Amino acid sequence: SIYKNNYMLQTTTATMRIASVLMNRASRLTSRCTLTPAAKLLSSSSVLATSVPIRRTDISTSLRAYGVSPAIAVRDWSQRDNSHIHLRSETLEDEERTSLIPSHAKRLIEKGYKLTVEKNPARIIPDKEYEEAGCEIVPQNLWLNEPQAVPKDTFILGLKYLCPPDSKWAKDLTCAHRHIYFAHCFKNQKGWRDEMKRFRLGGGEILDLEFLTDENGRRVASFGFYAGYAGAALGLAQFYVKQHQLPMLSVTSFPTKKNLLEFVRGLSPREYNAETPAAVVIGALGAAGRGACQFFEDFANFAKDAPKVQVSKNDLPEMLAPDSREKLLQHEVLVNCINLQGPTEPFVSKESLAAHPRHRLQTVVDVSCDPSSPYNPLPFYDRETTLKEPALIQPDLPDVIAVSHLPSLLPLEASQYFSELLVPHLLNLNEEGKRDVWNRAAAVYDRVLAEAKFD
Repeated sequence: SIYKNNYMLQTTTATMRIASVLMNRASRLTSRCTLTPAAKLLSSSSVLATSVPIRRTDISTSLRAYGVSPAIAVRDWSQRDNSHIHLRSETLEDEERTSLIPSHAKRLIEKGYKLTVEKNPARIIPDKEYEEAGCEIVPQNLWLNEPQAVPKDTFILGLKYLCPPDSKWAKDLTCAHRHIYFAHCFKNQKGWRDEMKRFRLGGGEILDLEFLTDENGRRVASFGFYAGYAGAALGLAQFYVKQHQLPMLSVTSFPTKKNLLEFVRGLSPREYNAETPAAVVIGALGAAGRGACQFFEDFANFAKDAPKVQVSKNDLPEMLAPDSREKLLQHEVLVNCINLQGPTEPFVSKESLAAHPRHRLQTVVDVSCDPSSPYNPLPFYDRETTLKEPALIQPDLPDVIAVSHLPSLLPLEASQYFSELLVPHLLNLNEEGKRDVWNRAAAVYDRVLAEAKFD
């Protein structure tokens, strides 16, 4: 059978060989073949375990990845002006990143796009640099305060939440524009219907940055590497804070990786033979996992006189092992770099901790940071933390770091990295025949809107 699903097939090479055979056979069936749900697979920045459901995205992409080429559901873009991008200011506290740096904005302008940029004193890159690149500078929060001042066809580009839940805009906000940002409402997160309703009432649309994927279902732009890097740094820092009973951890952004490494080194013991913590990275082959592993490698090279951190890199083979969950508890620091889209056995839970009272786990970093999701693989915590207070301290449980904007710890480098990945696709917004990435994202929005059942 071919199975129809709301999830994106991602799998390991071995499983892909099997899937390829099945799908190639299926493609020879008649077009009347009925499609029904498929076996659930894992989705993450790293392909990790076949027992976990996969990322929800356009079914045509799923089939295309395995040799079947149904037509992508294509938006009719011809009746709209697709040449105006409006970079909004961010409303999340401590958010200094930007999704578009000035040099890339200049490339868009040279290609014929109009760029307006809201003033934002918190942004890591000064407004003046955007102005020098040719952007029109407009008041902060213009699209929120005067939405009619922004043409309806405009793409409003941002990163995180549209507005704080306790802000003056939150209650009555409706969205008439096309918004490009991390909406965090396509996977049944808390408040997802409320966010979708804003667009249903306003007639706008979400083109979610998390769901911009290529023909093989791989994300084309993410902060994953820097999320993993920053998460691992905070996890090790919190371990040292706890070990040496230092003041509660509180951080702000760092100019460079070197500054971050110096900060963590300052918390670690000076004696080389002091305790040598063991860390485990779940999803080590994905972007976030590679970032986490890179931090531990950089730290070992930077602080050669410091205790060396022993790092276990877990991916598919390790997590499929029968004793995989038990082995996680044999580390002092755990960094989770996957974002599950369906139910699976929790990685760490109150029950598993209680069953192993002599476990070593002291600090858990949830890079995926989706505690409101029903598929949270670390169900012993239920709320996000902040850079100001990154560690959630709970009695008789490991400390948890769950900052939703970890890359903000290195805002300049992270912004440069992300913008470099995103700008080739922004350049295609007004290019006929080059919008497959955006059409796939639009198809996900359409499906989630249908699932909300507002009518």
